[in-house]
Amino acid sequence: MPVSKTVTLYSFEELDTSIQDNIISSYIQDLPGWWSDDVEERIRNEAEALGIQDFDFSWSGFWSQGDGLSFTGQLDFKSWLFILTERLSPEQFSALCGKTPQEIVQLQEDNRIEWGVCLIERINHQYCHENTVQVIYLAKLHFYKRLLN
Repeated sequence: MPVSKTVTLYSFEELDTSIQDNIISSYIQDLPGWWSDDVEERIRNEAEALGIQDFDFSWSGFWSQGDGLSFTGQLDFKSWLFILTERLSPEQFSALCGKTPQEIVQLQEDNRIEWGVCLIERINHQYCHENTVQVIYLAKLHFYKRLLN
């Protein structure tokens, strides 16, 4: 014998906020990971094109304080120098490094400076934004700046 049942439907806004939160949490957990694959691949490709080795990046968000994206890795000093000269004016470069790019290359050729590497290391694991990493080689470059002036 057939049984009749009555089902009452509610709009999302009519639900209690705790039920709304449960629904949202369940939905977010079931989102596929593929939605960000294309962006992550482009980031990795750009890092490779720049010559960043041991590249890794972290991101979260982007809906609250502390969310963002940052990366770690290492870049040989010659590549780092090239990137700086491409992106900074000569005045900005000299203000940062204390020398022109040509002077730094000459110092290296005279064996007074080693190319070395530029290390980008994570200093904070609680967040992901750019303030959670630091560039290590800059301190050495400023040391050379003081030494060679």
